[in-house]
Amino acid sequence: MDSLHTRHILKNPKVAFSVFDSRAKEGQGVGVQASGKAYLLNKEKAIKEALNYYSTIFMKCVPESFATPNPYRLFKIVPDKIYVLDPEAKVDKRVEVEL
Repeated sequence: MDSLHTRHILKNPKVAFSVFDSRAKEGQGVGVQASGKAYLLNKEKAIKEALNYYSTIFMKCVPESFATPNPYRLFKIVPDKIYVLDPEAKVDKRVEVEL
C-alpha cells in the first residue's frame, strides 16, 4: 500500500474518472465521465472475477500478482453519477445518464 495513489483512495474513496478513445479525431470522440466510490478488492474470489475484465501489458494478470507484499492493487468503482456528451448540443455539453 505504498503508492501515493492507493493511500489517497484509501483515505478518501470518492473518485471521478473518464473513459474515452484518445485516438479519436477532434470532435468525433465519445466517452463517459463518472463519479463514485472506490473499494479495494482484497478477497481472492473478487480479484479473480475482476481479472476477467482487466488487462495490461505491464504485468502478468493472475491473482497471485495481487497478493501481499506485491505492490499491485485492484479497486472496484461503484458509480453514483455517469455523464455522456449531449448529442443535441452544438458545443461540448454533458448530460447525466439515469442510473
